[in-house]
Amino acid sequence: MGAFSLIRRNPSNGHGALNGSLRLAKRHREAGFTINEILGVVVIVGVVTMLAYPAMKTFSGRSNATSAATRITHTFNRARSQAMRRNRAIVADFVLFHANEPGGRIDFLEARTNSCAQLSEQIQDGDENATMLLDSLPVGGTVIENHQGANEANVGLRGWRAGSDGPVATTRVRLCISPNGKTYLLQRDIRDIESWVEVEVQRYRASEGGAAQSVGPARRLVFPGFGAARLVVN
Repeated sequence: MGAFSLIRRNPSNGHGALNGSLRLAKRHREAGFTINEILGVVVIVGVVTMLAYPAMKTFSGRSNATSAATRITHTFNRARSQAMRRNRAIVADFVLFHANEPGGRIDFLEARTNSCAQLSEQIQDGDENATMLLDSLPVGGTVIENHQGANEANVGLRGWRAGSDGPVATTRVRLCISPNGKTYLLQRDIRDIESWVEVEVQRYRASEGGAAQSVGPARRLVFPGFGAARLVVN
């Protein structure tokens, strides 16, 4: 008798395979989602997004105002460091203020002298070669040719004042940083800054009539007579 292998047959093999397939299909059906469940999730996501949108928009506006104020502060402090490093006076020229709408511009210029007093005389004499433009910072969508940096929307330079109690002015103002780290106020002449000069950065939104409306307290940029600029958020 030749060798052979004993194959043990299980009479339930066929039915077992069939039952296994049915169980697998059932698990697939249980793991899926019905069309009603999917639609329900879509509706819930839509409602949550609609409710959260105003808060997200408000946060974005606050972020723009803080971003613009921070950018100006950091640029001023870098200019102050450069004035001391290069032994040159540097001017932060607040060229454009907008009291009730977005917009504003600041130019940073390096003088050809290390004396703010001498620079003041040169400016009064109309010497166009007294300074060299280093950088320009726009805010609120103010257009500057070839500018490729930040330009935060719905933000404006509201005005400036000496100290924290004086009236807010919208006239052009220059701050001169000397190589010894001291900052002077340049208007028609050169003046010491007794405490600080304060510039307000305001957030705006469009009203129903189309006019800009200020929102919340302004960010205050503080430029002391001696020392680095700082941002104050109320």
